[in-house]
Amino acid sequence: MDRFRLLSLSAAQDERDGWYGLGTWFFDEKNLVEARRCFEKSHRLGAVDAMCLLGELCSRYDPQRWIWWAQAARMGSKDWFLSQFCEEVQ
Repeated sequence: MDRFRLLSLSAAQDERDGWYGLGTWFFDEKNLVEARRCFEKSHRLGAVDAMCLLGELCSRYDPQRWIWWAQAARMGSKDWFLSQFCEEVQ
């Protein structure tokens, strides 16, 4: 069974990690509309890493980007916010 099919089956059962994995699959395939949809579902189920990638999908000038990253940082995933903040400041 291939990775896409396994992720699709997991997402069909509304598994957080299935949605996240499916989002990364679409992200890698450059289908950013589907990636966003999957990451949003994963986020609603509690995936902090999905918030980081939702921020990554926003334009550099979109303030929502920093909102996603700050929300992820508040939930324990500080590395993404800090690395992006340092890069932006430089």
